[in-house]
Amino acid sequence: MNTTANGSNAWTPTGGPRNESRTDGIGSAISALLEKRGIGCSNDSGYDVKVYGVKIQWNGRAWELVPGSNEITFEAYNDELRRGQRVVLWGAPYKWNYSSGRGGNKVELDNSSGSAHALNGKGANSKKNDMGGHDVGLQDTNGQNLTTKWMSVNSSGYNLSAVNYPPGSYNWWIIMGMYAISPKNATGGGSSSGVGIDNT
Repeated sequence: MNTTANGSNAWTPTGGPRNESRTDGIGSAISALLEKRGIGCSNDSGYDVKVYGVKIQWNGRAWELVPGSNEITFEAYNDELRRGQRVVLWGAPYKWNYSSGRGGNKVELDNSSGSAHALNGKGANSKKNDMGGHDVGLQDTNGQNLTTKWMSVNSSGYNLSAVNYPPGSYNWWIIMGMYAISPKNATGGGSSSGVGIDNT
């Protein structure tokens, strides 16, 4: 799913003293897309979209993650997959800012690449790998299936989930949004495998 200046906005303002925003705008866009196709929440046999997000705040010079605001954990990702739900991840590159003049260590979105990326969740290994994280299966927007690593990073008050993308590179992308698509009236955690994957 594309997000552009004229399309869906990934960030929804939530107010607060430092212009905080939360990553649930894409969830609204997915819900609208399902409604347009006649399989949204207004249809008794349609689908709901559950949003897992993080908060960011403006520090006057850059966007920063809000410590403790991350709802996106490996356990949440794995649980949604085990329930058979469609899971879409939105990732963005990040960088560490070590300047003590800006309040110490900060995790910031790295806007230098000007990019973000959507990945479809395909599988997860509950057993930890040699890096202390988990091996996960994803599908890229080009339809390519890949296996990579999911890491949870705790530092300076930040609790981050990040995936190695592309696999085997030195790049780690923060998972800024996770969207689980579920049957509206599912009993016993029904599967949403019938939704299909939109790789646009």
